[in-house]
Amino acid sequence: KDAFEFLSLLLDRVEETIKATSEQKNFIKDLFGGSFANKIVSKDCPHSYSGEEAFIGVNLVVKDTSNIQQSLAHFIQEQTLAGDDAYFCEKCNKKVRATKHVSFKNLPQYVIFDLNRFQYDIYRNLRIKINDYYEFSQELDLAPYTQEYHSENNHDPEEYLYQLKGVVVHAGGAESGHYFSIIKDPVADQPRWLEFNDTHVSEFDIENLPKAAFGDIMR
Repeated sequence: KDAFEFLSLLLDRVEETIKATSEQKNFIKDLFGGSFANKIVSKDCPHSYSGEEAFIGVNLVVKDTSNIQQSLAHFIQEQTLAGDDAYFCEKCNKKVRATKHVSFKNLPQYVIFDLNRFQYDIYRNLRIKINDYYEFSQELDLAPYTQEYHSENNHDPEEYLYQLKGVVVHAGGAESGHYFSIIKDPVADQPRWLEFNDTHVSEFDIENLPKAAFGDIMR
């Protein structure tokens, strides 16, 4: 399984244990839980729908994008629901053409992004890995991708500014490979990064992050 599948399984197990042994039953959700705002507007009738969807971790597309900002822009881009994907309007009791818009409604203390580098090629009947170069910065402003930002309400810029804490890197192909982690030391007096690679732990020069984690289609 991939890193995000493992993380989901691990957090589920931790949550089950906490609920049985601790009063902090919402420990995982308090740290990593957020929600999306979904808005659907019909083109064929006067009805619209709004909803909220909880998440722990956000899956982002890597293919045809070059950085995390482009993936986030793609994530909140307005979608057209038509044909087989048309929206079923409960008030009209029929399928209608509609537009769907997604944005962040509530942001968690820590945001986990899953960069989707694995795809299934239906023509070749095999799983492939996307090794394209893809950037993410050590600081990320999520304000432009929130519901509050698009509603033009006043917001505190610092509230949406996130700092990189760690990266899980996959080296290898679609069917095999090796995972290692690059993690910012949470207790060091000066900024320090560490690489955790099986039993080997060493200091990591954050200037080498692009070479280690951004990918390279030629390698």
